[in-house]
Amino acid sequence: MTILLEAVAFLELLSLWLVICLRYGTLPDQLHPFLNGGTGDKGEMWALLAIATFLYLLLTGISHIPDPPINLPGSPGPATIVAVRRLAVALLLWMKLVLMAMFLTVAVSATQAFHPAMLRLTMRFLPACLLIFILAFLIRIFRAAKNHS
Repeated sequence: MTILLEAVAFLELLSLWLVICLRYGTLPDQLHPFLNGGTGDKGEMWALLAIATFLYLLLTGISHIPDPPINLPGSPGPATIVAVRRLAVALLLWMKLVLMAMFLTVAVSATQAFHPAMLRLTMRFLPACLLIFILAFLIRIFRAAKNHS
């Protein structure tokens, strides 16, 4: 499951790159409602891409730290530390999925990369996917908690 979610997060980042790189030349100098609620310069799309890529790499790097210091009250046993680390890595992965989907949604809406009907479908599809990801994560947490106790 982790490999599948990593692949989805990477595909979201790759899609973000493709949307911005392929549409950049056809964009007007001023984009309609953008991040700040007003119009934005099309050069801001590169900043959006840089921030998304930086966050993707940061979250991926943090999740691969071999033995991070974990501050837990009391003196937990090794099994508890392993379980907390596993949960922390899962949270980072889900956060990466959600962030990449949000950046992709902003890029698609700002560039209107698709036909307006397709854009409306995309703007409904991405939040629905996010909701499914969040629900699946919550189910996973509850199952893990049930099996652990």
